[in-house]
Amino acid sequence: MNESILYFRPVFLPVLFVLILFPSCQKEQKESGPQHYYIPDAYKSWVYYNPGTYWVYLNEKTGEQDCTYVAESSDTTYSHHGDHDLYEVAWSSLKGNVFTSIYTEAYNDDYVGTSFHLKNHNTDYVRVTYQLLLNPHMTSYFDNELIYDQGISEVFPTEVINGNSFSNVYNIHGAWLNTWGDSLVTDAQLVRNIGIVKLRTYQEGADTTWSLLRWNVVQ
Repeated sequence: MNESILYFRPVFLPVLFVLILFPSCQKEQKESGPQHYYIPDAYKSWVYYNPGTYWVYLNEKTGEQDCTYVAESSDTTYSHHGDHDLYEVAWSSLKGNVFTSIYTEAYNDDYVGTSFHLKNHNTDYVRVTYQLLLNPHMTSYFDNELIYDQGISEVFPTEVINGNSFSNVYNIHGAWLNTWGDSLVTDAQLVRNIGIVKLRTYQEGADTTWSLLRWNVVQ
């Protein structure tokens, strides 16, 4: 009997060792595999629009009406930065005198952001993230010789613009200043399922406000 135990012990121990290690190796392989990052559906109602959508703004500086409409839109996933991770992207190409595009990307599970690109300011845009809408706040930082001050400065329970009443209006404030004194300030008031209802851009020598008159949204 003792010989039998001694005979089987060298066989049993390696098998036991493999059985213990296999689940942990399998888990490590699974965790190191491609990751998929998605834009929350609740966030798309703030930033994603289909053709048929348009916004007519009153240019409060000139008294004229500026129309912006969605010419094309896409919702897809793609391989980012040459790796195998998939990042969902939603974008709308716009035509008109206020915005040129709206671009949203899921960078990871904790950061999903959107850029509303302004037509008259090629170097800047209105920037908001899903996390910022869930936790409104302001931040300041210095980057590449630019001082940034951006975030959600205030949430208005109700606001009336050109006779239209809006609820839960998020004021997205952005400002930058470089070492030469050049600056740009934007205040964009965002409403869910409608879009930006008021936009003010301020740069030295130019101060313009657009306020929403009428709209049609397709989501």
